[in-house]
Amino acid sequence: MNSHLDNTDYKLLFVFVGMLLFGFIMVYSSSSVIAYDRYGDSGYFLKRQILWSFIGMFVGIILFKMGPDRLKKYVGYALAAGIVMIYAVHFPGFGKTAGGATRWLTIGPLPAFQPFEIAKLVYVVWLAYIFSDDGIEDKKKALRAAGVTAVLC
Repeated sequence: MNSHLDNTDYKLLFVFVGMLLFGFIMVYSSSSVIAYDRYGDSGYFLKRQILWSFIGMFVGIILFKMGPDRLKKYVGYALAAGIVMIYAVHFPGFGKTAGGATRWLTIGPLPAFQPFEIAKLVYVVWLAYIFSDDGIEDKKKALRAAGVTAVLC
């Protein structure tokens, strides 16, 4: 028998799938008319939501398989990459303007995405590292750094 199946938290999995399906229903019900008017496909935004959900689950599985020790090694690089992506939207050829604001990043054939969403996730992982036992010893200094960063964001 597979040990991963024995350790599965089925209640959490049920809640996760339920919230995912609820989100799909909300996206479709709130955007189907606009999607049909703009793109001729009432499920346009739903399809994009499903695509990004699967991409997110794939990345989540990879991060889960990496484990916390390997994540600690790369969290600083990921934070730096997140900051670079946030500023990259302001360079010609990378930023995409929508609704009067340039917040979307386009990289080659990939669909445009908001780098701040990735940076927020990386920031939370970085804070977890900072406040862990292996992180910065002076917790007051770390708290001040986190507070300043939060104010600036």
